[in-house]
Amino acid sequence: MKKISRKNLPAYLPFNLTAITYLLLDKFHAAGWVYGVAYTLLALIWIGALTSIAKEESVDILNGKSSDGSKWAQKLREMQNKQN
Repeated sequence: MKKISRKNLPAYLPFNLTAITYLLLDKFHAAGWVYGVAYTLLALIWIGALTSIAKEESVDILNGKSSDGSKWAQKLREMQNKQN
């Protein structure tokens, strides 16, 4: 089975990670220094994500081929043509 490489997918922004971190720290009544450590790590993660977005370039993963060039799509068209 073919899979799209992670480097060909758009950048991931850590919205969920930020929200979950805040909720967990609040629920467990974390000390102030724990908030500082967690938010420093989150800031580094956000900086990395935003840098990744700024540097990413689009790549044509189909290499110029149309998306219906697969054998399955061709057989499906042939079956539809036979029915008509």
